[in-house]
Amino acid sequence: MGGASGTLQQVVGGWQIAGITSISSGNWFTPQDGNGNFSNSDGAQLPDVIANPNGHHCAPNTFFNTCAFVDPPFGSFGNAARNSIRGPGYQTWDLSIFKTFRVSERTHVEFRTEFFNLPNHTNFLLSKSGPQESNNSTVLGADQFGILTAARAPRQIQFALKLSF
Repeated sequence: MGGASGTLQQVVGGWQIAGITSISSGNWFTPQDGNGNFSNSDGAQLPDVIANPNGHHCAPNTFFNTCAFVDPPFGSFGNAARNSIRGPGYQTWDLSIFKTFRVSERTHVEFRTEFFNLPNHTNFLLSKSGPQESNNSTVLGADQFGILTAARAPRQIQFALKLSF
């Protein structure tokens, strides 16, 4: 209806729509061994890998094979590779809708609404980043080891008005 005029143009003209879809097979995580020995004074070191971490799950309610890791022998460093555990995949569907209202020749108002994670799909995480989270899902020996303990943001909606003159 780009050729509409007057009131009809104010109602049906000037709409825009945009979207972004993000799909990932999962982020990678590095396992840590919370039972540190003298080879690492802060207690965080790599465990030894004895099986495929991304293979068959050996314990219920875990996301990866938690039995693939053991404490390294005393006085040695673990052999686990950096980023050797694949986390859960995710998908987000974002949508934006814009409507421009022309007030005068040089002035217009834009109304916009934006939906983030439009279908409100739950996207699980092994752990949230940051020291404030104290999440131990990738630390050998922790109660949460291998368990999905966090999620990405749920659906969020925002509205805005912009006056251009």
